[in-house]
Amino acid sequence: MSIKENYLDVSGVLSGFLFPKVKGCIISGTNKEGSQITNNFLVANGANYGIFSEYESNTFVNNNDVKFKVPNGSRSAAIDVSGIIDGNVDGNIVDGDPWARGIQLQNTMGTNIQCNEVINSNVSLNILHNSDNHTIKANTLTGTDDLNIRSLIGPQPEEGQNHHGNKFVGGTVKAIGLSDDEIRLSRFRVQPMTPYLPPNRTPAEGWFFRENNKPMETCSTLQITPGPGWTPDPMRLCTYYAYLKTIKDSLPERFFINLFHLLKYEKLNPGFALPPCIKNDSTLAQLCGIKKLAEISFVLDTLGTHKSLTKDVRMLRDQYLKSNTPTTKHNLEQSIKSEWSSIYTKLPAVKLKDSLALDSLKGELNKLFCDSLVHKWKEIYKLYIDFKQHKRVLASDTTAIKTYSSKCAAQYGDAIHLARVMASTFTDQDYTVNDDCIALPENRNKQGYERANDISVFPNPSTGLVSVSLPEIM
Repeated sequence: MSIKENYLDVSGVLSGFLFPKVKGCIISGTNKEGSQITNNFLVANGANYGIFSEYESNTFVNNNDVKFKVPNGSRSAAIDVSGIIDGNVDGNIVDGDPWARGIQLQNTMGTNIQCNEVINSNVSLNILHNSDNHTIKANTLTGTDDLNIRSLIGPQPEEGQNHHGNKFVGGTVKAIGLSDDEIRLSRFRVQPMTPYLPPNRTPAEGWFFRENNKPMETCSTLQITPGPGWTPDPMRLCTYYAYLKTIKDSLPERFFINLFHLLKYEKLNPGFALPPCIKNDSTLAQLCGIKKLAEISFVLDTLGTHKSLTKDVRMLRDQYLKSNTPTTKHNLEQSIKSEWSSIYTKLPAVKLKDSLALDSLKGELNKLFCDSLVHKWKEIYKLYIDFKQHKRVLASDTTAIKTYSSKCAAQYGDAIHLARVMASTFTDQDYTVNDDCIALPENRNKQGYERANDISVFPNPSTGLVSVSLPEIM
């Protein structure tokens, strides 16, 4: 779905675009091929969001100008992407509000965040829970806090690349509730000067590293196009997976959600494969339901797109738009009508096939007997199958959908966003107010951090083995 070149002003109206019951300018959810939200001018004074994209893949939020004010210190954001895998948030200009966030992510993985300019926000870039592994380059951030992270965002930049080029104009950045390992794996390599090296850092050490010998990324050299926001090498993936296993018992929901993101990311990107250190690991093999849920989630996202049916229509439409002669346009118009007539004759059989596939997926879900988190996701997917089959929420499903929507998405992950997308078709309730449910200390496991810097880990992507080199003092 493409939403582009609109001027939308909902100041004081609290109405919505696409889902009129939701308070915002552009609200988008569950688009099978992702949304392209580009070149819009939005005035969202008094709304909860300027742009809100929920439970999609391959979403591209690009070159939008958002002016955003909120009436009080709510959880609002000018741009919010939640439950997104493999997206882009690039080249946006946000004139925000001192009470609210500028750009905000939750339950989101593999996002390319570059060349955004955010001013007048409480937090310019707010990366919440279960939002690991992003590419963050050449942003200009000016807020009370320029950057807050509550997830392992990955090294900025990746090894061997130019410096990230982010400008922290406000000068304050915070890593909140993260362990020393998580902070180390979210490190920024910077030139030792402001605004690239923010003076007010929490923690003060171990997050930003001074390095002089690399040029800086700039928006004039970066390419802003839809595509994978995260392209790690196998060794990086093995290191990340080794970290995930360390939180399996202490933070089981975070472990599950972020591992699910990895499995689904592989399915969304045909040219990408998880290395053997993950795919052949006994921990993954023993986890109840996670691989099946990733498979079913992917099928549900793609089922019903009918791209093969409409391929010729889309090609003819592109030719029609490029044509400038009346005769050619007329002939193409007739061809498009003929092609649509052919598609209509095939649709009943295709829809029956889709319906049978949905019944089969529900049968697969009913075979899963796992812990409470998997059970919640399983039941939400079953409700979504009903929604897809009937093109609406059944009256008998509304209570369950409201119950799941009320759960804390920071704790229970992506499926809660899916429940909320369904809920938005029959209620205007804002369930995101339930998401500030995880109270974490400013930093976990502070002891021994300086010593941890001396530990070297060498994962072998081919064998899955990890070698650890310890300093002599240990």
